[in-house]
Amino acid sequence: MIRRIKLENFRSIQSLDLELRPLNVLIGRNGSGKSNFLSFFQILGDGVRESLNPAIINEVRGFGYLRHINSPISDSVVWEVEFSSDNDGNLFYQGEIGVSGAAGYTMKSEKLSRVYEKNSTASHKYLEVHNGIVRLLTDQNADKDDALLDNLDQELGIAQIRNQARYPALSEALNYIRSWEVFNGFGEQELKNIRSPQTLNVVQPLQLMPDGSNLVSLLWELANQPRYEVAYERLNEIMRSVFPEFKQFDLPIVAGAQASIAFRSATLKDSVPAFFMSDGQLRFLGLVVLLLLSDESDLILIDEPEIGMHPKMIDIFVELLKEASNSTQIIVSTHSPQLISAFKPQDLLIAENIDGNTRIDRPNLDKVNRWLDRYTMGELWTKTTMLEG
Repeated sequence: MIRRIKLENFRSIQSLDLELRPLNVLIGRNGSGKSNFLSFFQILGDGVRESLNPAIINEVRGFGYLRHINSPISDSVVWEVEFSSDNDGNLFYQGEIGVSGAAGYTMKSEKLSRVYEKNSTASHKYLEVHNGIVRLLTDQNADKDDALLDNLDQELGIAQIRNQARYPALSEALNYIRSWEVFNGFGEQELKNIRSPQTLNVVQPLQLMPDGSNLVSLLWELANQPRYEVAYERLNEIMRSVFPEFKQFDLPIVAGAQASIAFRSATLKDSVPAFFMSDGQLRFLGLVVLLLLSDESDLILIDEPEIGMHPKMIDIFVELLKEASNSTQIIVSTHSPQLISAFKPQDLLIAENIDGNTRIDRPNLDKVNRWLDRYTMGELWTKTTMLEG
């Protein structure tokens, strides 16, 4: 779980030092910087899974748009992420991306270290990238470099680790960051993927992809593996509770190793294919599957899930969010007063844009509590100044 994140000069965020909880509900006006905050996780996740340069281009069109608009040209994008570890002590992952040439960038530094005692300044480095050299150490007992690698100066050093068994701390951090992907509510292309036949593949770990391209394979696993029987039945129950026509899923084989999504109707003789399911039904299905399988993820990031949701769907979604946060860290961004009202004030993160700079803080609990006997959290959100500041 991420304990704390620090960012400097990243998009609209000039300086941020933020502690995170198991469940974090990010709210703020349009243009406050919520999506910019989430994009940090997407860029690093893509940078580990694939390559950093395309990740930056795909997300923000290039390094010039990654840096804070008011930062001097010499200022770098800097981050530090502290997260709890499976072993003793917390891991700290730090990085710095600087300007190179007219519009390029270079990885100026990168480090992964572990602090074994709270408030201690002593730490052990597992990874250090500096001056074009990647230094690796296996464990805290090592007293010299285990390996030196030539650095690809536009790629993350941690992504270059191939022998994960030899470097367990690096492997732990690498696999954690690799899971960072933002779910953006299943737009037009994602819905097209879900409605289309998909090739059945073994999915391991059992995680939904943000583009929905493996949803059929996930449903097939849930329907046919005895160990997922309880989860699959609950999925069917949830769908029945919000769609009166729904009876249970049907996953017909359409060609070769391809299958599609359909459901058996309570009133119609033939199964209803996904092509005839509404956008709201399919979006809700994707989010329910994502949260029912939350044990397979370390961090789930969702941007504006309420799009196309009926109020009853939002109630169920909130229940699933709370359940999932018992085992998985969640960051969800929303504008929905109904969704906001379902959470405690301490679960909220409020993004504000002040003179072009994004600030993200917890609400002032003393200030909020004075109003909660008269308003719900969602109503307070519509009266924004009662939460801000």
